[in-house]
Amino acid sequence: MLNRTKILEVIPHENFSLDITLSDQRHLLLSMKRFLNSPAYKKLSNIGFFLSVKHDHRLIYWDDSHDMHIDQILDFAKEA
Repeated sequence: MLNRTKILEVIPHENFSLDITLSDQRHLLLSMKRFLNSPAYKKLSNIGFFLSVKHDHRLIYWDDSHDMHIDQILDFAKEA
């Protein structure tokens, strides 16, 4: 079985950023500000909705229509 990095924790912040802890001990900072004007993520500009983020170890999500897979997170996030 392939050993894949997993999301262990996601902490949202009111500045539309996420602190993400991965199973390989990396800590990432993902700013979602750049995505807020795109149709796919526009709903995230509601801070209450944004702060409700969850994860299932392979993606972060807010509801069935708003999510981001770990591969996308790794592409867009910076090491914290």
